Amino acid sequence: MAQFEIQDNTLVMRSDLGTRDITEFRRVTREFLEAGHKDLVIDLSPLVTVSSTTVGMIVATHLRASERGLHLTIRVGEKALSLFELMRLTDHLSIEVVPGEE
Repeated sequence: MAQFEIQDNTLVMRSDLGTRDITEFRRVTREFLEAGHKDLVIDLSPLVTVSSTTVGMIVATHLRASERGLHLTIRVGEKALSLFELMRLTDHLSIEVVPGEE
């Protein structure tokens, strides 16, 4: 089961999303976006790996935020950055890299 922690405008992912976690992730991000925040950060930097399920939910959250005129930043470690680059998501998502994550 994925674990999330909200700190100010940041949703920190403590574990990767599995298919059973999608509903909870949608609920948490929807509530956050509807709470009036202008900016949301999803922090994936604690994760060693990022699954396709997590990437898909990040893209869906980005689309929902964009529809509302909100800004979404994805915070990743250096290893995860290569995945986002390979998928060319760095062309479409706002990515913040946490240095030194090996």
